[in-house]
Amino acid sequence: MSRIPLTFKIGDIVNSKQINKEFRCSPYSGMNYSSTYNALVLYSYHEGGLYDDRWKGDILHYTGMGRNGDMEMTGQNLRLKESPNTDLEIHLFEVFEPTEYTYRGEFVLCDDPYPEFQEDENKNMRRVWMFPIKAKNQDIGIPFDQFKKNEENRKKSALKDGRKKKTPEELVKAARNKHPRISHRKVQSDEYERDQQIAEASKALAKGVCLLCKTPAPFKDKDGAPYLESHHIIWLSKGGADELSNTAALCPNCHRKMHVVADPEDVKKLQSIIKEKLKAFDETGKII
Repeated sequence: MSRIPLTFKIGDIVNSKQINKEFRCSPYSGMNYSSTYNALVLYSYHEGGLYDDRWKGDILHYTGMGRNGDMEMTGQNLRLKESPNTDLEIHLFEVFEPTEYTYRGEFVLCDDPYPEFQEDENKNMRRVWMFPIKAKNQDIGIPFDQFKKNEENRKKSALKDGRKKKTPEELVKAARNKHPRISHRKVQSDEYERDQQIAEASKALAKGVCLLCKTPAPFKDKDGAPYLESHHIIWLSKGGADELSNTAALCPNCHRKMHVVADPEDVKKLQSIIKEKLKAFDETGKII
């Protein structure tokens, strides 16, 4: 149990003033030492951050301190490295949005630090120190919506960096020098249980033709049926109903388009098509 009398709990989103009050240190660099409590407070920035922190299961590979040139095993880096042999407490905050710090709890160094190469503040490749840390006692899964939001932020940051800050040659060079990165982490999620009979009925209603682009299914599945995907016109996550009137069978391309582009005109088009098909079925008992 932490010796620090914290007033917030794991998962709480706090601001810099709260962190300063609780730990007696500021959040204005990635690693901050509290002499009051002999604690090291770490910040992992996922939106527009300099460092390439990444999760592998329940272990965060955390980038050490130093913005330019090769990192040295001194200062807070050395303090973190030696933490297994001291009574130093390590506390982690993740930052998904500017000024919002999500408290992840107390962590421990679980393996030896190791070097790899990342870009520094001036876009030059340099050696950094990576510290494998894991939660001391608690599960550190994050909510699924926060995970997806983080992914979108990373995508936007990469697009912005690639299209506005680097030439194509610089972008390729940076990728060639980049350490292989496979990141995965625990995620807490609520899943929707979809009615599979509704899904199959929507495909039957389409008669093997995508209801959006009007082209035949691109191939047949292993059972010999035209391959279409059942799509909720108004997403379940947006309050849409899991019923036939809100379901359309689409080819893979159009299905992806509905999730990536989400064009309101396409939504109206599908709603109109389904309404007409169901009306005809109710009147004749046949799929037309």
